[in-house]
Amino acid sequence: MPNSILKAEDIQKAIAATTNYQAACDEIYKNLTQCITDLTNPGANFNGDSSVGFNALFEESIKPRLDTELKTLTDGLKKMLGDIEKTLLEQVDPDLGTSNRNAGGLPIATKA
Repeated sequence: MPNSILKAEDIQKAIAATTNYQAACDEIYKNLTQCITDLTNPGANFNGDSSVGFNALFEESIKPRLDTELKTLTDGLKKMLGDIEKTLLEQVDPDLGTSNRNAGGLPIATKA
């Protein structure tokens, strides 16, 4: 099994990817909001009670979730990645596993 060591640059790449994902979602959200506004504006082809109901659904049910839940998710991911970086990369010796396996010069048991 190949030895895999998590590096600070891996964490930074993951944080950057999370930031890029949030930015892309923000742009899609902005476009969606504009589309709903255009669709339900007075004078649009979609009007009347159906338009009012659709706009209410978007404004009262969908938009609040899009406003908060995605940000909560991406902020949580960034915090988790930062915590991993701080607790694992800054405090743990990357050679600790090898040292533990070879402690006291005892032979390492192998699976049959």
